[in-house]
Amino acid sequence: MSRMTRRAGEPAPDEAGGAPGCGIFTTAGCDRGRPFLWSRHTRRLERSMAFLAPGARVQLPGEQEIVELLAAGRLVGPARLRLVVQCDTNSARWTVSTSCSAWPSCGPRLSPLHLSPIPRPVSAPPAGHKWLARDDLRVARDRAREAGADEALLVNAAGEILETSTANIFVRFDNLLVTPPAPQACLPGTVREWLLEHAPVAGLQVCERALHLDELAGADEVWATNALIGVRRVARVGNRSWDAWAAWERLRPIGVPAPGWKHG
Repeated sequence: MSRMTRRAGEPAPDEAGGAPGCGIFTTAGCDRGRPFLWSRHTRRLERSMAFLAPGARVQLPGEQEIVELLAAGRLVGPARLRLVVQCDTNSARWTVSTSCSAWPSCGPRLSPLHLSPIPRPVSAPPAGHKWLARDDLRVARDRAREAGADEALLVNAAGEILETSTANIFVRFDNLLVTPPAPQACLPGTVREWLLEHAPVAGLQVCERALHLDELAGADEVWATNALIGVRRVARVGNRSWDAWAAWERLRPIGVPAPGWKHG
């Protein structure tokens, strides 16, 4: 296995699957010169590697190496870090590459999202892993944007909500916060995992279960989560809309582990 570390500010390998070979990646949010939830990112990568190539030995960078990469790029504010684990099909060699860049569009001030329900492409790779081959998800996102939305809300043939094209989904019903089960229906996102653990601090119970699109008619609010946005409000899904997010407001003092949020 060879290892390549890219300099801060250089473009990451094509996440849409344009680069040769196969592999997985993770995107971590960073701020104040440190990555958030790095151990959770590496654990998920290790699980995906075990699924993709059982027995493969791939050394992932530790948090201190990421801190040094951010420092080399003078990235002390909100930043995005991309780590790619990829196999070149010609040489059968595995590489680990990292890149990072400033990420100013972040934090709780991000405007609420408009999502458009889109059937999950049947040709999309298995849920639960962050694959480099993402053409199908990109097509779903483009379809949603053509419909005037920001992102696609992926649903299966039974009408069950899975995830967006870039984030996990949480739906609040009174004091119950519901999210689709991972990894069966969606990626086990790092901020998703954190929120499942910390939602009780905001007075919320949590539940992982199948969530039908029709249930949104009775929802009090909807959130999207990932490592860069933290927890973002959703203002519209199809024709259903929300203009208040009372429970989301209770998260702000907690300090969501994502760029641009209050931390400690």
